[in-house]
Amino acid sequence: MTSRRLIKEYRFISLVREEVPFKKVRGVEERRSVWETLVGLGNVRVASGGGDTLEVVVNNIYTPTEFADQVRSLL
Repeated sequence: MTSRRLIKEYRFISLVREEVPFKKVRGVEERRSVWETLVGLGNVRVASGGGDTLEVVVNNIYTPTEFADQVRSLL
């Protein structure tokens, strides 16, 4: 996370990078299943609105509420 955008990057053999600029963010969503709640994990989805919807989903992170609040504070 930077002061301007949220970046999710996955590297194995190739690189996959997803980013959403904070000025385009229209929603921050937290999700937890029963099992995730028991172990303290959760998912956070950050999405933009409009015609071309950009979306970054961060899966299975500890303290998802804290992470989502950090994203919200940058909006």
